[in-house]
Amino acid sequence: MEDAEAQDQIDIIMPQLVDFLCQDVDWLVGKVQALVPKVELDHHIPTTNDDKEKVSAIIQMLWKYYTDAWKTLIGTICMECALPMDLEVPLLSLTGEGSSEVSWKSSLSYKESKQKRLQESVERYKQQIRDSLMEKYGFKDVRDPKGQCCPMFVEPLIKNAKMAKEKHKGRSEPEKSSITEEIFDISKTNNLFRRTSLVKTHVILLVGMPGTGKTMLTRRICYDWARGKFSQFMLTFLFEFRQLNLIKRHFTLRELLFDLFLRPDLYSDEVYDYIIKNPMKVLILFDGLDEFLGHFTVNPPTTKHDISQKTSISQLFTNIFHGTILQGSTVIVTCRSKILNNLPLDTIDHVAEVLGFDKERVQLYIDDFFYLNPLKDKVLSYVRDNIKLMHMCFVPALCHIICVCLGHLQNTLTENSQLPQTMTQFYVKMLIIFIQKRMTQSMEEATILKSFRPLILELCSVALYGLDDNKSIFYTGHISEDLQRFAASHGLLSIFDVKKFDSCTDVGYSFVHLSSQEFFAALHLMISETVTEDKLQKRLSLKSKWTSKQNTKDELTDNLHIFLSGLSSKDCQIFLYELGGHKNLILKKQNAIIESLKRLADTQLTGPKLIELCHCTYETQNENLAQHVGEFTATKYELRNFRISPVDMTALMFVVKHGSCLVSLDFAGCPMELECLDILGTCKHIQTLSFRNQKYGDLFAQALSPVISGMEDLRKVRVTAGRLTVDGVQALMQSFLFCSALQEINLQNNHLKVEDMTLLIELFLKMEQLRVLDLSHNDINAMGVLKLLKTAVNCPSITDIEIIGDSATAIFYSKHSEIISSPKVKKARKETTAIKGKKLSLENCNLTSVDIPQLAEILTGPQLSYVNLSGNPFGDQGCKTLIESLPNIHISEKLELNRTILSKEGLSHLVCSMVTCLNVKIVAASGLQQMAEILFFTGIDDCQREIRITGFKYHQKALEKLCTVLQHCNKLAYLDLSDNSLENVGITEITQILPELKWLRSVNLSGNRFTLGGIMCLAESLSTMKNLADVAIRFGSQQKVLLTFQEAKREGSFLIQNENRSAAPEPSKSFSLTEYRMTSQKLKRLMLALIQCSSLTHINLSNNALKYEMIESLLNHFPQLPHLTKLNISTSDLSPSCVLLLAGSINICDRIMEVDVRSAEYICLHLQKQEKADKVTCRFNNCKIGKNDITNLMKILQRNPNLFEVSMCSNHLAEDGILQLLSTSRNVTEISASSNPNEEIRVVFSSSGDLLRKIGLHSYNFHADHLRKLCAVLENRVNHLKLKRNNITLEAAKELFTVQSRKPHYFILSIEEPWMAEKNLMSLVHHIMHIPSRLQCISVFQTKLTIEVNVADCQDGSVPAGFQALKSLRFNECRLEIDNLASLDPLIKSSRSLTELSFSRTNLGDAGVCIVSSFLTSLPSLKTIKLASVNMSHIGVMHLTGSLKHCESIQHIDLSNNAIGENGAKSVTHLLTQKRNLLAINVCGCGFSMTSEEGRKFITELSRCPDLQEINLQYMSLDDDSLLVLAQALPQMLSIRKLILANNKITYKGVFYLSENIPHCTAIESIDLSCNSIGDVSMEKLAAFLPSLLRLKKIKLSQCNISPMGGLKLAEALRQCPLVEEIELSGNNLENKATCHLVAAVSQVQNLKVLHLRSCGLGVKSESALMEALGSFEQMEDLSLSENTLTEQCLLKFTEQLPHFRLLKKLDLKLCGLSDSVCKSLAEALGSCQNLEEIILSWNRIGDDGSCALSSSLKHMRRLKKLDLEKNQIRVKGAEAMVQALSVCLWIKVISLWGNLVTKEMGEKLHKENARLSF
Repeated sequence: MEDAEAQDQIDIIMPQLVDFLCQDVDWLVGKVQALVPKVELDHHIPTTNDDKEKVSAIIQMLWKYYTDAWKTLIGTICMECALPMDLEVPLLSLTGEGSSEVSWKSSLSYKESKQKRLQESVERYKQQIRDSLMEKYGFKDVRDPKGQCCPMFVEPLIKNAKMAKEKHKGRSEPEKSSITEEIFDISKTNNLFRRTSLVKTHVILLVGMPGTGKTMLTRRICYDWARGKFSQFMLTFLFEFRQLNLIKRHFTLRELLFDLFLRPDLYSDEVYDYIIKNPMKVLILFDGLDEFLGHFTVNPPTTKHDISQKTSISQLFTNIFHGTILQGSTVIVTCRSKILNNLPLDTIDHVAEVLGFDKERVQLYIDDFFYLNPLKDKVLSYVRDNIKLMHMCFVPALCHIICVCLGHLQNTLTENSQLPQTMTQFYVKMLIIFIQKRMTQSMEEATILKSFRPLILELCSVALYGLDDNKSIFYTGHISEDLQRFAASHGLLSIFDVKKFDSCTDVGYSFVHLSSQEFFAALHLMISETVTEDKLQKRLSLKSKWTSKQNTKDELTDNLHIFLSGLSSKDCQIFLYELGGHKNLILKKQNAIIESLKRLADTQLTGPKLIELCHCTYETQNENLAQHVGEFTATKYELRNFRISPVDMTALMFVVKHGSCLVSLDFAGCPMELECLDILGTCKHIQTLSFRNQKYGDLFAQALSPVISGMEDLRKVRVTAGRLTVDGVQALMQSFLFCSALQEINLQNNHLKVEDMTLLIELFLKMEQLRVLDLSHNDINAMGVLKLLKTAVNCPSITDIEIIGDSATAIFYSKHSEIISSPKVKKARKETTAIKGKKLSLENCNLTSVDIPQLAEILTGPQLSYVNLSGNPFGDQGCKTLIESLPNIHISEKLELNRTILSKEGLSHLVCSMVTCLNVKIVAASGLQQMAEILFFTGIDDCQREIRITGFKYHQKALEKLCTVLQHCNKLAYLDLSDNSLENVGITEITQILPELKWLRSVNLSGNRFTLGGIMCLAESLSTMKNLADVAIRFGSQQKVLLTFQEAKREGSFLIQNENRSAAPEPSKSFSLTEYRMTSQKLKRLMLALIQCSSLTHINLSNNALKYEMIESLLNHFPQLPHLTKLNISTSDLSPSCVLLLAGSINICDRIMEVDVRSAEYICLHLQKQEKADKVTCRFNNCKIGKNDITNLMKILQRNPNLFEVSMCSNHLAEDGILQLLSTSRNVTEISASSNPNEEIRVVFSSSGDLLRKIGLHSYNFHADHLRKLCAVLENRVNHLKLKRNNITLEAAKELFTVQSRKPHYFILSIEEPWMAEKNLMSLVHHIMHIPSRLQCISVFQTKLTIEVNVADCQDGSVPAGFQALKSLRFNECRLEIDNLASLDPLIKSSRSLTELSFSRTNLGDAGVCIVSSFLTSLPSLKTIKLASVNMSHIGVMHLTGSLKHCESIQHIDLSNNAIGENGAKSVTHLLTQKRNLLAINVCGCGFSMTSEEGRKFITELSRCPDLQEINLQYMSLDDDSLLVLAQALPQMLSIRKLILANNKITYKGVFYLSENIPHCTAIESIDLSCNSIGDVSMEKLAAFLPSLLRLKKIKLSQCNISPMGGLKLAEALRQCPLVEEIELSGNNLENKATCHLVAAVSQVQNLKVLHLRSCGLGVKSESALMEALGSFEQMEDLSLSENTLTEQCLLKFTEQLPHFRLLKKLDLKLCGLSDSVCKSLAEALGSCQNLEEIILSWNRIGDDGSCALSSSLKHMRRLKKLDLEKNQIRVKGAEAMVQALSVCLWIKVISLWGNLVTKEMGEKLHKENARLSF
């Protein structure tokens, strides 16, 4: 072809070719770039958005310049694309190689012939498919009366959607849907096929809820294609997954298309070849992906699939879906919404949601359904008037059923007709109607059900079988022939052909809809006898809107739970009875479902499941259930990101209406139709209504407006993240005015203008109840801010205005004024209420200095409390304008000007406000933080003012100007000039103006980089400024300087005149300089300045690394500082020489009362002010004191005659050092030393010269040489030696006992070693026996042996041998084997003077008791025998009592806690008959009952012992009758002093018996009736006889069930018991009145020592009475107020009374609500109680501050042994303070901190530091 002809040809076909290639420009560009890789296409393609221009340029370029590439491209297009014939032929001609016309025509003739045959075969197959689809899916045409049997079709509502980018977390209930709707999303079916690429497979996903018309839509698409629509597709294929599920074997693509859909009559190979080569001409529809049982792979296949290879339907569908097979085809897939999140949405081209019907479509469907029916208008009118019915018709499947029902009932249809109310009821009605329609004569429903009952039951069974087996298609083998005829003829099952591979078909049956199958399955579950209630409840589970990826295909059910709930309705009972016949069973199942739904309401429900629960509740129509569900779900209505249909809203409102409380509904990202709002308006129980969706605009607001206007209880409305404009706002405003309770309106993140927002602000003028208006994230600029502000400040009810520019916040508040109720400010109430004004925040609003005049004008009028203008760049000029206007602006609290670009000039304007505005309280500015603010007096504060200026580098002139301004600041109390680089000159200038500031209390000069000159200036100021009290200077990483002034005395609100003030005494002053590089010369200059201040009391020079010479110089200045009380030189030199220097300080200055050295980090000296110290204490911890240092140290210390105590911890003395200490100590009364875990040594001195000493040595490693030296030391007059775990061997112990037993004076020796048990113990005891001594007592306790030598009984000076002088022998809590016990026989028998023998808690057993019993006959002087808890039975008791008969002197017997039983009681009773002189007997817990016969005999014999002084019958089951026997004997027991009857079964009767007889026991001193339910009735009798017991000292009535009435009686009695010392009433609910009287009575008891009121219900009134009475308890030793909730005021009053308790030994305040503030006061008061031994403060609220306060006071309580702080709020800081206290207080045995806020690791660390700290 010639070039001219070719050009003409290309010009002709160019427009058509360009149009064709524009369908996929990217594909074309890629192909061309591959053909000409070296060409830069960007230079040839014009920069335009017109695809036609781009394609045309590319074609022209190839045609002109790249001929080969052009030919290749055309060939590729002809091969790969389905070109029209009129375009393909000319293109092929342009690429012909020869120029012969004949050749071209010949080639064209062949191609045309081939193409014609292919086209004809495809056209034939196309017509074949059309005929099949028209026959199969023919739809009814209302204008065609012959089409009566065809199905109805009205196109459902379809909305386009776009895919979300977010990836969702894998969870069963996603919070977001994977699609978000477009703004304009109404779509037609035609629009679904718009594609962007011809090459890629175009995938369309149709999603929707059950019954919305997805399947019908796919069939309609096929039908319309068959009728000529969608001509872009040559072939259309439709597959239903429910049928594909039946195919089990593998097959090819060809078999899928031809065998399972339709085989071509002819030329199948050509048709298949056409399909493969022209996939863009093929439409394939897959219906019901959610029903697919196979596995669909989300990710595209990695390898290309061979289409000739057989594979599974899963794999084949996956390849078609992802385009690896038939790439370029159009694929439509339908599924239910629940599996949406499990699909690869990023690969889907078009997602559309099938929503079902709206009102128009419902009317259209009814109009078509009742076409030519004269009652059509009546039916339409009925449906329009019945809102519930209309909303149910929005579901097309249900709409059809409703139409069927209405058609059946049309003749009886009236306004009052009772139609079904729920979906379930309609399905029930459908069943009856479908059967009736085919019957020749009418029958009653009951008759119908009875007649067809077997077939209906079989149908129900088949339905359930299908659901359980995931089947929706049934073959003839699955159902009986009778059922096939019945169900098919009545329309209950549909019949269709099922394709097979052999081109044959089989008959298949399915329910008309999957929902129908679920209904009949639910019906089977309800009426079948084989289904129990438990099985039924397992079936009832709520469905989500989505299915998790882990559970995508487990079941077909969507509505089974809905139908089960509906069948539990009372309206379905008759139907179920007639069909099932088992009334009781059906009732049980209905109740089971109701109960299951109730339980589900009390679980954690996401929004979709909540809606499902509402559906279930609605189906039941059970108002009680709805009320229950409404109450339990009232706080759960947060609905997120799923569509709300009118049916959903109907169910939701049904629950909300019946709930008994107001609810909050929150719809976020939930698309809904406007019909939903109409339903919402029917509910009045809504207090909060929130909508958040980009779709909501003015139309939505206009529809919402009439809905909310009728909600009387509505308090909050939120319509956010939408598209509201002025039209929507005006509509809403009209409705807001009708909401009388509305308090909050939130319209943030819309498209509102300033004018719109101004209108909304004016709502505050019309709505008094409105509290919050949120207009954030709308269109606001700087001028708009001022417009809004002007409107808002002029609205009287608006109290808070918050507009923040950078965060687009705009919120307006209106609040009620709160009346101040503090008693301190009653006078200022009216002032405060008047001053209280609006709070205004205009942060980051881009206001400049130009805007400030207008802003100031706006602010001039209203009363303001807080104004925040931070972040606005108005600078110095704006600040000046604002400050000048400040006197006219009424601000009562604070003005913030942070980040407003202020320089020092602007700062000067800020400070001047202190002068120009008298109501300014604080001016604060920080250059580093860009902070500036002014605080104002509120009207109730004092008149003190404050200036804080920090972070500015002041030069000389600026500082002078500042000082001038400061001098004019009246009543300035606090001045902060830190971090201003003032240096020495600036410090000097500041100190010069300080005397002029008379009100000054504190000055902060930190971070000003001054040196020694500044230090000297401040030090000299102490003497020149009389009111300067403290100078604290700290160098280091950050320089800290703080000056504190004594508060000036005032008369009224003015300073006292100078002449009066000069007479006032100078305050105590202190000086602190730390972390400074000190030298001797600097220290000398400093001290010369400090000694000028005569009233200096504290000097702190810690952390200055002072050397020996400096410390010595300091000590030499003490005489010149007469008022000095404390010197702190911590972190100084602590060499041995310095330790001796500090020790010698007590001899240099006689005012030193304490030298406290805890380590080099803590060195303090405490001095007595102007007086000589009477007691001197020295502490040298962690000083590395060794054995070579101790002699010199003790010599220096002992020079001081007032030395009281020396303690040394964590040093290096070891064994040799301790012995050296013992040998060099003089005038010592006590030495205690321990080396485990840390060395602790305490030495107590006596000024009286008494040399009797007590020595305790613990955990040392003493060898033989050490013991010899120890014995030499002990030659001095030592009367108590205690050795514990010192590694002393048995032989060494024997030698030590030998030496010490010969002491000529009273002496106690105690040795405790782990080996001291059994044989070794006996060996040692035998050794002691042979030592001539005046041994009085041997006591063994666990592994400790103690001997007591007393010379008092040996007046002739003779030394008896063995145990002849032994008075007491005790073996308690130790292991004694039988052999070792027997070896004591000769020892005990030689102890003729023995008066006490004890083996308590030794597990002797009966055998051991027998051995002990054998000793007794040889002990004529024995008076006391104690065998408590020795595991003795009646056998041992029998031997014991037999021996005790021979002990003539026996007076005290203790057999407690041995299970001797009734037989044992018999032996003891027999003993009592012979021991009438017995003084005391204890049978507590002896395992026999006093109510038994032997028990009563025991009581009888006990009563015949007239000399008895003490009876202990605890835990003996003593009842009233047995007590009567004892009580009747009391008149003969005149010597009784102590009667213990606690923990028995005594009631008021027993107390009556006592009251009648005990008054005769005039010697009685103690009565214990604790833990007996005696109650109030008994208290009257008790109160009657208690005053007659003139010697009564102790009364214990804890846990006796005494109420206030009984407490009053007891109080009256105690008034007449003047000698009572101990009262225990714990665990009785006495309450206020009784406690008040009781405390008043007790306050008159002068000798009271013990008072226990634990858990007595103390109230406010009683606690105040108790606190008043405490002052009279001067003899108190043990006080318990634990487990009473005491007020803080009461506890503080208690701390004031504590100093009166000088004899107090134990204090219990467990669980009393102690806070840190109370604990601080308590700690200070406890320091006065120097006899305290135990303090219990557990289970309170004590934190670090309280712990630190307690630790500081512990050193004053020198007898304290235990402090219990368990279960408080102490952290590491408080625990470390206790560790420090223990290093000082060596006498404390344990501090318990279990259960505090200290980690396990830190607790273990602190315990290692000091083992006495317990966690």
